[in-house]
Amino acid sequence: MNNGQAQSRWISSILLMILAAVNIAAHVLSGSFAHTYVDELLAVPMIYFTIRLIYTEGIRFLPEIIFGVRAALQGLQYLAERTIGTLNNINFSLMVREAMPYAKMTLVCFAGMMGLECGRIVFRIFHQAYDHQSRQRRRLMMAELACILLVFASGVVYLVWEDNAISVSHYTYESDKVSATLDGFKIAQVSDLHNKSFGEHSHFLIKKLEEAQPDIIVVTGDLVDYNRTDIDVALDFINQAVQIAPVYYVTGNHEEALSLPQFNRLISGMEQAGAVVLDSEYVTISRKHGVVAYGDDSQIVVLADGTDDTFNLIGLSNRNLFHSKLHYIMPKTDGLNVLLAHQPQAIDHYAEEPVDLVFSGHAHGGQARLPFIGPVYAPGQGFSPQYTEGVYEVNGVSMVVSRGLGNSVFPLRINNRPELVIVELKQDSGFSILQ
Repeated sequence: MNNGQAQSRWISSILLMILAAVNIAAHVLSGSFAHTYVDELLAVPMIYFTIRLIYTEGIRFLPEIIFGVRAALQGLQYLAERTIGTLNNINFSLMVREAMPYAKMTLVCFAGMMGLECGRIVFRIFHQAYDHQSRQRRRLMMAELACILLVFASGVVYLVWEDNAISVSHYTYESDKVSATLDGFKIAQVSDLHNKSFGEHSHFLIKKLEEAQPDIIVVTGDLVDYNRTDIDVALDFINQAVQIAPVYYVTGNHEEALSLPQFNRLISGMEQAGAVVLDSEYVTISRKHGVVAYGDDSQIVVLADGTDDTFNLIGLSNRNLFHSKLHYIMPKTDGLNVLLAHQPQAIDHYAEEPVDLVFSGHAHGGQARLPFIGPVYAPGQGFSPQYTEGVYEVNGVSMVVSRGLGNSVFPLRINNRPELVIVELKQDSGFSILQ
């Protein structure tokens, strides 16, 4: 083996170990060793350096060959799972949506290939400059290269941490409509999970919920993602959440985009688990007795100790957010009205009714939150969105907007960790943040 081959093998082994370390760190931080987009991003570079480690002779267009083979295999997998005959039974647009996981993996894999190609170009330029320098300068250049690789690896690890380290935000809602009986009542909000699993069986998210000890858990839409729908993952979370506290759920735009069989399976599975699906209707909740009235008060389960012991929980389906449906489903009795509605930009519609407190999500915290700029983009609000996280007051209505937990089209969060929201009801008036 000549010096050039030895150097090539040495460099390949170091870079392979760095990529493997980054990949393992990503899985450890996410709490899961299931296949992720990080695996796809690093797939082409890792296979490339593995081949170079074994076979030191250069192979022309090796990254492109690796990418082409992986893309072809993903295409064959998609065709094998969905036979040609299904074209006669399933709407074509639905098939395109169902193919998105494969398309996204291919695009992420392509990004990995392009990153490798850019790295190769930079390395060639570096190597040519390295050959014409003194020994002292070469050492300095190697130190600079090591720093660049360290910064790159740290950046990847940071992005994975930002995407998986759940933060818990505590708020208190103070109102003269909160009775002494309801004082201290805790509501945990889970929003925009998008089929994400925080560890095996969402272990880390479930642990956070258990530690919060909520009286109820509200799920404000987008429990699944129509780009990579996995009903079993969603139902697995619900089955565990109902063991902690009663669960109340409203749909988001991603549930509304599901096929009818998928939607029916999701809803029936949640109801079988014991969750209450609020399809543009309300329930009256007693701290001591649970649900005491449903919808128009005609289905009384058990009498509460009095009206001071209850509050109304209204669930507005995503399809009814911007219509007058809320007006017709509002309770006719006085008392605290808490609304679950997926999209915050419809707050002006919510505030037209006697709603006191709104739980919303959808904005994903603006996806990326940049210093001095703030949230960048939110669906339904565009660039520089107004409602992305925290508490807002609009015409006397308090709205809590969760940053959500999962991702959809854009796979990363930047300075925008996934969020579990806990709101505690208190007597008095106003809305304040618990430190």
